[in-house]
This record gives sequence, C-alpha cells and structure tokens, in this order.
Amino acid sequence: MGTQYYDGLENAQANYPITDLLQMAGNVSHVDNCGKFVVLCHAPREEYYKTFLCGSFPIESVIQHFLHDSLLGQLEPHRTYYKENAIVDCLGNTFMYKHVKKNPSYYDCQGVSYTDMSVHLSELGNDTVTDLQAKNCVGGIDRFFTTELGKMASKFCISYKTMASFSAFLTPATTNFKDLLKYFIQCIRV
Repeated sequence: MGTQYYDGLENAQANYPITDLLQMAGNVSHVDNCGKFVVLCHAPREEYYKTFLCGSFPIESVIQHFLHDSLLGQLEPHRTYYKENAIVDCLGNTFMYKHVKKNPSYYDCQGVSYTDMSVHLSELGNDTVTDLQAKNCVGGIDRFFTTELGKMASKFCISYKTMASFSAFLTPATTNFKDLLKYFIQCIRV
C-alpha cells in the first residue's frame, strides 16, 4: 500500500497520518489471523514508518499546562516555600522531568544539559508562582505560602482560575444565595 493520497483541496499528494496506517495494518490480520502488510514509500521516509509501525508511539507529559493546579495540590497549607525548591519538589518525580531530556523541544527546553533543564524548570516555576500570586492563591515575595483561596482550591480540587473568578465575584454585598446562583448559571453558559 502506498503512504500518500490525493488531497483535492490542496491539489497535491499528502501523506496518510500515521494513525491511519496503524489502523490499516491492524485490520490485515482480522481476516485469517496472519497477513502481510507492505508499505511502499520513499526511501527517506522508511525509517520514520519503521519507528511507528514496529515500535510504539512516544508519550509525552502535559503537566506543564496544568502546573498551577498540580503545584497547589502538593503545597502543604501551613508551610512557606522557596520558589525553586517548590517547583523541583513538584516536578522532581514526574513523567515530564524524566522525559524532558529525551524530547526537549516538546517541553520548550533549550537543551538537554543539566544547566538547561534547571534554567527551564526555574523559569517555569517562577512563571507559575507569579500567576498564582496574581490570582491570590499564594502570597509572599521571596518565600511564598498558600492563601485561603489556594487552600480551598487544593482541598476541593478546584482550578485556580475558577477560585480567582469566585474571589472576584464574592463580596459582602453578593453573598446571598440568589446572587450566587445567578453567578453559577452565568459561568455554566460561558
């Protein structure tokens, strides 16, 4: 089977996605429990297809997109932290930390050396703590601690953005049940 098809919108040949090729290869053996799957491709693409058809898909972490909530969940309520120590404690045993050396470009890391990784994680940590401070989930300057909003977000597994939204809405004038219900309905519609 060839690895390209004609794309009418682009008016050109396009490569099949690797997931489609894997599905086609999987369907071959359903007929009689044995079968051959022949891939006809250009020589430069041969290693690429061998990697995916004979190996496994690479799995990457997405914790960097949810680091704020992850960090809040790991902070102890009545303790102060240094930014660098907290982010290293939070990421030290994660899948991301173990795979950033294998695929640094996926994680926006400049290199694979220990220094490059330290700089990247330090920047990631500083940005995360700065965002949490802006949303009033942590307080402090050189050392930081969880605020009441951060403690509630952690305890009830609520996103820090949601807690910031509730915090901005909740004032002594808007704490009656009717106003809260209206606010929740508006949040659901968005």
